Amino acid sequence: MKKTLCNMALASVLISNVATADIAVEHYRAQLDVPYTTGLVTIDGEITERDLVMDIIQPNTPKADANPVVVMTFGGNFIRGGRDDIYSVAGAQTTTMRDYCKQFAKVGYTCVAIDYRLSREEPVPSNIGYTDEMLVEKDLRMKALHDRHNMLRVNKGLEPLPHESDILRNSVIAAAEDLYQAVEYLQDNAEALAIDPNRIALGGFSAGAMTSFNVAYGMNAPVKAVMGNSGMVHGFAINSQGNSSLPPAIINMGQYDLDPLMEALQHSLSKYSDAGISINTAWVPGFGHFYPSGAITLSDEVKREPLIERMINFLDTSL
Repeated sequence: MKKTLCNMALASVLISNVATADIAVEHYRAQLDVPYTTGLVTIDGEITERDLVMDIIQPNTPKADANPVVVMTFGGNFIRGGRDDIYSVAGAQTTTMRDYCKQFAKVGYTCVAIDYRLSREEPVPSNIGYTDEMLVEKDLRMKALHDRHNMLRVNKGLEPLPHESDILRNSVIAAAEDLYQAVEYLQDNAEALAIDPNRIALGGFSAGAMTSFNVAYGMNAPVKAVMGNSGMVHGFAINSQGNSSLPPAIINMGQYDLDPLMEALQHSLSKYSDAGISINTAWVPGFGHFYPSGAITLSDEVKREPLIERMINFLDTSL
């Protein structure tokens, strides 16, 4: 990826701060709110830039001198959420992206949890990492996604968006731009962070999972593995051109997950296979769309293990 002047400036901030951790405990140390790029948003009708930040969780006992790194992206239907936000619905509680990072760091992985632009900010895409020909407009304007997004808007006291609005569409694209630039930032600052720029995995929940898959398989970011908890490619075409081997992925779904997600996954598995992508799938029995990292999962191999262990085993094999 090409280093931008913005990333070069931000790199100097990171290099001066990386030795000072905001959190330091037995297994890891964390630098919070590290700026990695900026993104265009709309405030009071005016387009302006805002900083995008990440939490960097470094293991005290890394796997290697140049360590593999995992990038986690939160969910929230592109309207809500954050790196340390918990969703609790009908007794089911999710694990935050920051907490996932802590668990990955305990077993030796460097992990970052990113911030990205949300629909309430009316983000402005900049064609970073993609061209318009790589987009799938019918998916970006899917009625089920739009209706759920409006339900959450109303719950937050916001006016629902008309179906012809570009705001949700642009938010899906902007999230992918932001994660793409986070990968670029990690590659550009690999030496300062003591990470291997060629051993990067993406992961996330719901909208964060969609974004991870979009960046890996739509934008073809140079990553080695992808993890999706209740999410898959959405809004981008799978781009296998020029790639002899696309990275493997794991997709975990709640037993009673959202019907549109279940249907989308059923229809997309053949596309992954046709593109030569190795996909492992697993169920989280007894749960809907929201589940914690300690929930038990079941796979086609009739293997029973906690979700976090399944994700770690996947990383150990793929990175």
